Amino acid sequence: MKIGQGARSYLVIIQGTGFANGADATISGAGAWLKSPLAYGGTTLYAYATVAPAAAAGARSLTVTNPDGSSATCSRCVVIDPAPVVTAIDSLQTGAGEAGFFAQDVNVHGTGFVAGSGRVFIKGGGIVAWPAVEVTSPTEAVVGVVVSPETVPGRYDVTFTNGDGGVGRCLGCFTVEPGPRVDHVTPSSFVRGDRYAVTLSGMHFAPGALVTVFDLHGGISVTREAVSADGTTITFNLAIAHKAYLNGPGIWLYVHNPAPGYGSIAPIELSVTKSCGTTTC
Repeated sequence: MKIGQGARSYLVIIQGTGFANGADATISGAGAWLKSPLAYGGTTLYAYATVAPAAAAGARSLTVTNPDGSSATCSRCVVIDPAPVVTAIDSLQTGAGEAGFFAQDVNVHGTGFVAGSGRVFIKGGGIVAWPAVEVTSPTEAVVGVVVSPETVPGRYDVTFTNGDGGVGRCLGCFTVEPGPRVDHVTPSSFVRGDRYAVTLSGMHFAPGALVTVFDLHGGISVTREAVSADGTTITFNLAIAHKAYLNGPGIWLYVHNPAPGYGSIAPIELSVTKSCGTTTC
């Protein structure tokens, strides 16, 4: 049985025979505890392990004691693993993962990564790490992250939990950079059946930034996107079919930057009317 340094309430399963209801379990040495043991069928004992971050790594003995005082000890049955060490995690821009509502994969770098039901927590408003962590090697892992367009750019702390429950922290390891921002859309309203040369004015548009329009019923296309050298404007052609959906909800404009930042804006609702200027004529 392996338990990592820093584990808290990590479920362990102890196999054996003769476990009575109310049996207790202990780990030898300092800094490691088993709580709330529950015997099942006399052969299985469930318990929650907590290991201090500074507990000595290495093999330890496990002892199970029944309420009648009988006990059994398994020498070197528990191994305290070193905690994972996070040295870096790929940065993202604000809005990363938002454009398609899917998490953006990022690489986590460090040492001592162990496969299993691991997880990553990034401390910051509007930052969510997906529950599943893929450990590809003892020094690399991949996790999906979503960053809200409203997240404040800066550096954020990262907590990495191994499959053995071990916990490592890295202060300021995750950087959120400014993503794209749209201040003005010119023109701001559109008529069904027309074509437009549209300009988005804002900041932080990366070379290769993409503009997409989601229309509930289709009929709106974007072509010939071009980003200015200073990243403050995007120009593109917008064609609106005669049967395009009228007004919102249902017509949303998105802008997202390519790798490595993958930033995106919060969607902008577009106004589309009939040629008479309303949605009802």
